[in-house]
Amino acid sequence: MLSRSCCSGSRINKEITEPSELCRNSTFNSQNRTNLRIEVRFSENFKIIFSESSSTFITTSHTTTYLISKTLELCKKEYELATDKKNTSALRSMPSEKMIDAIIGLQTNDGKIHLDYLLSLPDYPLTFLPQSIVLVPYYSVPLRAPHSGITLEDFEIIAKLGRGGSSKVYLVRLKSTGVFYALKQMNKSRASDEERERMLRERNIMRDLENPLLLKLHYAFQTSRFCYLVCEFAPGGDLRNFVRQSSTLSEEKAKYYIAELLLALQALHSDCIIYRDLKLDNVLVTIDGHIKLADFGFARRIEDKQKFVGTICGTLSTSSPEIVRAQKYDFRVDYYSLGALIYEFLTGKPLYEEKDAEEIMLKIVYGTPDFPKDMSKELKNLISRLLCKNPDQRLGSKKGLEEIFQHKWFKGIDFQAIKKGKIKPPIQNPRLITQKLTKFDELASIEDDRDYRSYLLKYSDYERLDRFSYGVLDSRKIGSLELVVSNWKSNRRASSLNEVPRRTGFDENYTQDLDEIDSDHEELAETLSRCSLFSSAPKFSRDKLNATTVSRFDDWQLRLS
Repeated sequence: MLSRSCCSGSRINKEITEPSELCRNSTFNSQNRTNLRIEVRFSENFKIIFSESSSTFITTSHTTTYLISKTLELCKKEYELATDKKNTSALRSMPSEKMIDAIIGLQTNDGKIHLDYLLSLPDYPLTFLPQSIVLVPYYSVPLRAPHSGITLEDFEIIAKLGRGGSSKVYLVRLKSTGVFYALKQMNKSRASDEERERMLRERNIMRDLENPLLLKLHYAFQTSRFCYLVCEFAPGGDLRNFVRQSSTLSEEKAKYYIAELLLALQALHSDCIIYRDLKLDNVLVTIDGHIKLADFGFARRIEDKQKFVGTICGTLSTSSPEIVRAQKYDFRVDYYSLGALIYEFLTGKPLYEEKDAEEIMLKIVYGTPDFPKDMSKELKNLISRLLCKNPDQRLGSKKGLEEIFQHKWFKGIDFQAIKKGKIKPPIQNPRLITQKLTKFDELASIEDDRDYRSYLLKYSDYERLDRFSYGVLDSRKIGSLELVVSNWKSNRRASSLNEVPRRTGFDENYTQDLDEIDSDHEELAETLSRCSLFSSAPKFSRDKLNATTVSRFDDWQLRLS
């Protein structure tokens, strides 16, 4: 997890910044430096203490990498000294040489999630630590079945992040590297063939995504009842949480995040992928304030851009009139959802606030949004054009996202500079959700059967999702530090974990005219089917509508006339 090269013999890693070098750095302000008292407890009788009075001190100007490196260096020296003097009593209190080699990081002794997460990050300033703290080593645990691939047993379940539909999301930590991930659990035990196909589609789409604004998939595996996606963890939470924290977000600041979101959509659309569930909850915030588009459960690749799909899916509050009318649609539904998202992002409330689903659908098809008086006319124009009921007249219908990029509200925004990461986010230190997470019960299990070997023996190949696993492991020894934590600068991904070849023959039929009805949105589909006034048929019978619906429809027609 952390660089270990400083512990080989008496060599000191030259990349680790020493205190004297920090003081010479012109950007370092010594007045902001705070001395820390850090006790690293290996056992009751063996501790390494960093304090102002000790020979080696740690300050808030140092980083996590420097802290673990100095800890391991001192531990190694103490072990070698005790070995040379044949001090058996001292050696009994110390970790063995093998255990020292297995140390890949530090963590709090009482399991504070927020501090443990920040301690796991490379080169992260120690400003988050309290002035006095007790830490313990974090030991690498070899992968349970490196020849078979990643299993659930290779992860420590830290906390529950959320749930939606038939899936749940957990914060986990890979025991072999100490890296934190978001683990998405999908129940396949009662899934239909179509739903299993959708699970594979989500996995395949995420596997092929290579963009810093799109959530990255690291591994995929399955057990007897569940499929799992192991994705990067975005500790800033979602944009909905971000809006709550930034109630006074100005239009100028909001432009940056909308620009990043547009670039994320561009990456999908350029790869012929329609997203279909754009909302604040699916846009995550990284630790440095950038956004990442996540949750590709309803994303779908359409190889022929002239093709249309007809799935009733997504979220009602951001669904386009085409979806509400159960008509066929294309990439332009994402433009409508973008307009609804921008409205909620800037106003802090949904586009249409109604308790009744039919009222919301009436407004989606026939209504117009109420804009705040202090909203600029350029932003009102952008949102109005994105929310155009007719997809042929919607902003982006002629030139795609490039047409949206050129809208006057984005005047002065350098999309290329943002794309290359040359412009920093307006809010660079978002509040992290790790501060409020509750530790998961160590005695509990996120599923009934976590025994991977019994699963392999008990279930047939038919019941397993073919080609679902991702991130195949090398057959070499996993336990050594050289393999597990060889490179901090590459997201600390273990050098022994190699990706499987992409597009290995799985037949992805994404160009069919009509997709399956997604089970997570059966209620939406049933509601739409009841509201026959939204049918794509040219006429409907008023006699088949209940009195309440007819009254609502007549009221809307009167108000719009």
